[in-house]
Amino acid sequence: MPSSSGGPIGKGGSTPRITSYSPAAGSLASSWAGPRWRAIGVVLEPSTAATPFRKGVDLGRKSGTKEKSLGLSANEAVGLSDQGGHALIPPTGNEVELRYDNQRAVVVELGAGLRSYTVGARKIIDGYGPDEPCTAGRGQLLIPWPNRLQDGAYSFGGRDFQLPKSEPDLGNAIHGLTRWSSWSVANRAPDQVTMTHVIYPQEGYPFTVSLAVRYALSLSGLKVTVSATNAGCEPCPYGAGAHPYLAAGVGLIDDDLLCVPASTMLVTDERSIPISSVPVQTTQYDYRELREVGRVHLDTCYTDLERGPDGIARVVLEHRGRDWTTVLWVDGSFSYIMVFTGDTLSDPDARRRGIAVEPMTCAPNAFRSGDGLQILGPGESTSGSWGIDHIADGNHGTAGLERSPLPRLSHSVSANRWQDPDHARAYLTRLHEVPHRLEGEEALLDLLPVSLSRVLDLGTGDGRLLKLVKEAFPACRAVALDFSPTMLAAVGDAFAGDGSVVVMAHDLDSKLPGDIGRFDAIISSFAIHHLEDQRKIALFTEIAAALEPGGVFCNLEHVTTSNARLHREFLDALGVAPGEEDPSNRLASVGDQIQWLRTAGLVEVDCYWKWRELALIAGWRAGVSS
Repeated sequence: MPSSSGGPIGKGGSTPRITSYSPAAGSLASSWAGPRWRAIGVVLEPSTAATPFRKGVDLGRKSGTKEKSLGLSANEAVGLSDQGGHALIPPTGNEVELRYDNQRAVVVELGAGLRSYTVGARKIIDGYGPDEPCTAGRGQLLIPWPNRLQDGAYSFGGRDFQLPKSEPDLGNAIHGLTRWSSWSVANRAPDQVTMTHVIYPQEGYPFTVSLAVRYALSLSGLKVTVSATNAGCEPCPYGAGAHPYLAAGVGLIDDDLLCVPASTMLVTDERSIPISSVPVQTTQYDYRELREVGRVHLDTCYTDLERGPDGIARVVLEHRGRDWTTVLWVDGSFSYIMVFTGDTLSDPDARRRGIAVEPMTCAPNAFRSGDGLQILGPGESTSGSWGIDHIADGNHGTAGLERSPLPRLSHSVSANRWQDPDHARAYLTRLHEVPHRLEGEEALLDLLPVSLSRVLDLGTGDGRLLKLVKEAFPACRAVALDFSPTMLAAVGDAFAGDGSVVVMAHDLDSKLPGDIGRFDAIISSFAIHHLEDQRKIALFTEIAAALEPGGVFCNLEHVTTSNARLHREFLDALGVAPGEEDPSNRLASVGDQIQWLRTAGLVEVDCYWKWRELALIAGWRAGVSS
């Protein structure tokens, strides 16, 4: 799956975050040796026998009763056969059904995945049917690393390792080693089950790790506890995650309300590998307060989670109609949460039908960056829990939640009309009809440096100009700023699934964010002319400071002309009647803007293309890019 994170990630040059864990009391070890269970540093309650699954049969009759052997093979336990009488195995193996009151959860043999979770007739997770394969990672566990590992390669303990590239299109290894392995039942009761598995030394991961996952239903909902023990004789790298999709309320996820209590998000490259981290504040990915999911395409890793007094961080999904809320919570073992709206799923009918909220103990690519990575010494164990709570009729008591107000944009609101959806949509309908605009855009592309690495687009609109830049420089990374909700939705659609582009909500009337770094090029297309002249002057100084030495600022702009006749002819060419001009316009002359840019410290400032009131003004920051 494409994915959505403590502290800035090490790939951007910051210090990797390494977390060590002491052995967890009560964690389970798998049957890696001997006829029964062998414990490593813990005491295990033995099972009476190695027990198969049985599909659709309640094996435990009383709470706490150990499951007894049925003496059946896996095929016989399933009870399916083809027309020739041959036993069949479902695509995800045998399964165990858990029940508590009106809750029902189904855990499958393949990968110990969570196939379904319902409360009454209501679907809590977007899972799959009993005779269907698991697709898009639905309900799977991600061990011993979640998300992606760049090139499938990493170094550990002074040695280099190469894992199979299980995501061949992007050349990555993805989601660990246990998703397609059979797990065994250790302990079973009507409302809970413990599954176990051993990762044995293999290509790229020459370590032995004993795993156990416990699924349990209770009044508080579903709780999942994942435990791991290093059963080998040398340290090993370890991380864990899970991939449940929370089901949409009705139809698509767009109208549901989402809260992700995280102050930082990871920025990824074109292969979905994190390269830096940025505050969510002023980006379209800021869901710290409950608000509509909207049309935003999320494949975003969040970190710096806000936790309650109990140490729990909660992601809230309030469904359409506001009569039902789903809460996915994580304990302190999980410092990252990936959120994915499914826009790139291979099955179009499955897209945006649910939202994957993925707890992760470490960041994507942690085997290389060390960000959140756990190092388990021989015999050392770790354990962490996450869960899903279901709250009906607006009663948030079981989750300890308070209803949050819908958020407001975190920037100051300009007096212009670009937050008016009708005004913005009207502009988008005629955007491509502006005469000679492509000529100006081509002239702008000619001024960009050959080795363009990072670009900032001011007032990006629907991302038209930035798309041209990305076509010419596919490897460049970009930050796109706008403050119109309509434009933000449009540019979000334009770059859906492109982790190299970060879209941020920002009003150019406010000072540029100080934490977005420096750029080889800063571009703008018909946006800055909406600012008052004093703000233009201040903005040009901020632009000069945000450029790398040798970096260029290119502004394709609407400027004043010398007399009223020429202005009327320009409006006629655009098909704009007198009196229908944009009242937001605050036009300045080419000469004034050249002078202001020179005063800001740029050099070789000039007008590099012009047609009537359309002009390309550009200048460079002195120096040579390193």
